[in-house]
Amino acid sequence: MCADDARRLMQGTFCADCAARPEVAFLDTYRNTHWGKRDSWAWLFGVTGLISAAATVGLLGLVDFAELSVAGPLGWALFTALYAVTAVAFWARVRLARVALAALVGLLGVVLLRALGPPALVSLLLPVWLTVSALTNVRTKLFFRIEVPPAQLERAWRRGYDNPVARQALSYGIGGLFLPVFAPLAVVLGVVGLLRVDPRATPPVGGRAASLAGVVLGVLVMGAWVAVVANGLAP
Repeated sequence: MCADDARRLMQGTFCADCAARPEVAFLDTYRNTHWGKRDSWAWLFGVTGLISAAATVGLLGLVDFAELSVAGPLGWALFTALYAVTAVAFWARVRLARVALAALVGLLGVVLLRALGPPALVSLLLPVWLTVSALTNVRTKLFFRIEVPPAQLERAWRRGYDNPVARQALSYGIGGLFLPVFAPLAVVLGVVGLLRVDPRATPPVGGRAASLAGVVLGVLVMGAWVAVVANGLAP
């Protein structure tokens, strides 16, 4: 192709006709589809921010203004108010809210450490995990209009769009460990997922490992239950 017809995409350089096809420009399509669009994290913070605002009003009603104490309802009211503002700002795509969210987790750690001692820091594991997950999530970065490297975009695309049957096979295989009725579904979906794997397709179709895991788990669960039933029926 000549230089005038060449189109540079994240996956490489293509002619104008190929570059216009969504299956070829799948990373650019993924980026543009979610650019500036709220994801599940944004809605989670938006809803919990409103709940925290209501909780702040309730806590303020418990404050004894004759004996103010930061360690009591007043302190928690201040914290929930700060979270409410931060969470709603996150929903509204205020970039400073990303920094404020991390700072709030650090503030919570300081408060717990001073009030309850080092053992209380164990309760920070969940807030820290949620905060890190939200701030490093590719969809969240695209919502905040932060550019993401192609490698990260591709990993996110594969988790959401690459061979969904393979992911379902793995899910049913794991579910079969608890409810054996899911085991046959895991095997069927695993086989279908394997048949769809095509690394030479555009975009490449993966999911081989998830499909194989679903088949193996399904077969093992069915084999285990057949053995249990056979043992129960034996004289």
